[in-house]
Amino acid sequence: MHILADLKHGIEDQTAHKALLAHNIDSLPLSVYCSEPIQRSALVLGFSDVPRRAMPRLTKKLGEKLRSLH
Repeated sequence: MHILADLKHGIEDQTAHKALLAHNIDSLPLSVYCSEPIQRSALVLGFSDVPRRAMPRLTKKLGEKLRSLH
Protein backbone atom coordinates (compact mmCIF):
# COMPACT_ATOMS: atom_id res chain seq x y z
CA MET A 1 0.00 0.00 0.00
CA HIS A 2 1.13 3.53 -0.72
CA ILE A 3 0.20 7.04 0.29
CA LEU A 4 1.21 10.44 -1.12
CA ALA A 5 2.84 13.01 1.12
CA ASP A 6 2.31 16.47 -0.39
CA LEU A 7 5.29 18.78 0.01
CA LYS A 8 4.74 22.46 0.78
CA HIS A 9 6.90 25.58 0.90
CA GLY A 10 8.47 24.94 -2.51
CA ILE A 11 10.29 21.79 -1.41
CA GLU A 12 11.20 19.68 -4.45
CA ASP A 13 10.36 15.99 -4.25
CA GLN A 14 13.87 14.94 -5.33
CA THR A 15 15.42 17.09 -2.58
CA ALA A 16 13.08 15.68 0.07
CA HIS A 17 13.71 12.12 -1.12
CA LYS A 18 17.50 12.52 -0.82
CA ALA A 19 17.23 14.16 2.60
CA LEU A 20 15.05 11.35 3.91
CA LEU A 21 17.40 8.69 2.52
CA ALA A 22 20.20 10.26 4.58
CA HIS A 23 18.10 9.35 7.65
CA ASN A 24 17.24 5.83 6.42
CA ILE A 25 13.68 6.79 5.47
CA ASP A 26 12.69 5.31 2.13
CA SER A 27 10.43 7.19 -0.28
CA LEU A 28 10.10 7.87 -3.98
CA PRO A 29 9.63 11.27 -5.59
CA LEU A 30 6.26 11.47 -7.36
CA SER A 31 8.04 13.02 -10.35
CA VAL A 32 9.75 9.71 -11.23
CA TYR A 33 6.32 8.34 -12.18
CA CYS A 34 5.54 11.23 -14.56
CA SER A 35 6.52 11.52 -18.20
CA GLU A 36 5.99 15.29 -18.21
CA PRO A 37 6.74 17.98 -15.60
CA ILE A 38 4.06 18.25 -12.92
CA GLN A 39 2.93 21.09 -10.69
CA ARG A 40 2.55 18.89 -7.62
CA SER A 41 5.52 18.08 -5.39
CA ALA A 42 4.98 14.91 -3.38
CA LEU A 43 6.57 11.74 -2.11
CA VAL A 44 5.24 8.23 -2.57
CA LEU A 45 5.45 6.36 0.74
CA GLY A 46 4.96 2.64 1.11
CA PHE A 47 3.65 1.38 4.43
CA SER A 48 2.30 -2.15 3.99
CA ASP A 49 5.32 -3.68 5.76
CA VAL A 50 5.33 -1.22 8.67
CA PRO A 51 3.96 -2.56 11.96
CA ARG A 52 0.92 -0.64 13.18
CA ARG A 53 2.57 0.12 16.54
CA ALA A 54 5.55 1.75 14.79
CA MET A 55 3.41 4.12 12.68
CA PRO A 56 3.15 7.03 15.18
CA ARG A 57 6.89 7.08 15.84
CA LEU A 58 7.82 6.79 12.18
CA THR A 59 5.36 9.44 10.98
CA LYS A 60 6.68 11.80 13.65
CA LYS A 61 10.25 11.20 12.45
CA LEU A 62 9.17 11.72 8.83
CA GLY A 63 7.44 15.00 9.70
CA GLU A 64 10.43 16.29 11.65
CA LYS A 65 12.81 15.59 8.78
CA LEU A 66 10.51 17.20 6.20
CA ARG A 67 9.93 20.30 8.36
CA SER A 68 13.69 20.75 8.70
CA LEU A 69 13.96 21.25 4.91
CA HIS A 70 12.33 24.68 4.84
